[in-house]
Amino acid sequence: MTNSRKRRQAPPAHRGCLMSRRGAPTGSHPSATAFDLGVVALNGHRDDILASGEGGPEVAQKVSVTYACDYDHKEIPAGQHRVRRFSFDGRDYEMDLCSWHSDSFDETISRFAQYARKPAARAPVVKRRTAAHRQHSASVRAWAKNMGIEVSDRGRIPTAVVARYEAAHP
Repeated sequence: MTNSRKRRQAPPAHRGCLMSRRGAPTGSHPSATAFDLGVVALNGHRDDILASGEGGPEVAQKVSVTYACDYDHKEIPAGQHRVRRFSFDGRDYEMDLCSWHSDSFDETISRFAQYARKPAARAPVVKRRTAAHRQHSASVRAWAKNMGIEVSDRGRIPTAVVARYEAAHP
């Protein structure tokens, strides 16, 4: 069996050195492999990756999220991030703004909103039944009739009947 046909497996964790995917030592590290670190070499060769520093597979991570104002693309200071959602010509939009631009946006919109009227309720979107859904319903009805459970030929199937069918057909 050639290497291309073998199943890829994660390398064994070896203490004392960093191992490449092929199992060759690539540096000294107590408990991680290049595969464990999830790193990718720019040239595509994982064997060329070396890792340094403390830690291992159980190292804590601290993730920091920084927002940029969508209006001027400057970093938003902590505590001043505001998300503004609005609709225009039937399309929904969302913006991350700093407090200064958010206040400006609110002021501008409120000048127009004072003359606006609220629209009539939007018509709900009707979900179309798929052929697979109709087939499933037909299977449930046939099973229920064979089991002596009374179900109508059309309309909604009681939840209890569907639950019994799902339990009998895992």
